[in-house]
Amino acid sequence: MHRGRLVAQSSLSALRASTAPTVFVDTDRPALAQGVFDRLGLREVAPSSGGVAALLGPADPAAIAAALVRDGVPIRGFGVREADLEELFVGLTGEGFDVSG
Repeated sequence: MHRGRLVAQSSLSALRASTAPTVFVDTDRPALAQGVFDRLGLREVAPSSGGVAALLGPADPAAIAAALVRDGVPIRGFGVREADLEELFVGLTGEGFDVSG
C-alpha cells in the first residue's frame, strides 16, 4: 500500500524475484576488485562499504570469486544478496519506512 493505493500484492519471494541480486566482495583493494567486475561484464559496479558491489546478472558467483582470486584480489568476504523487505518497499513506493504524513 502506498497512500491508500495497492502497489503490489504477492509473496515475498515473488517480489524479490522482480529485483536483481547483487554480488559483493569485501576487500582492501577495491580498485582491483572493480577492475575484475568490469572485465567480467558486471553492471552497475560501485564502491560498497569495505569493498565493491555490482548487479549479478547471469554470471556465476563461483566464477566471479575464482576470477578475483586469480587476479590477486584479497577477499575478506564475498556473497550474493537479494533485496530485503525495506529495499523492496522503497522500490515500490519511493519512500522508506520512516515516512510520516
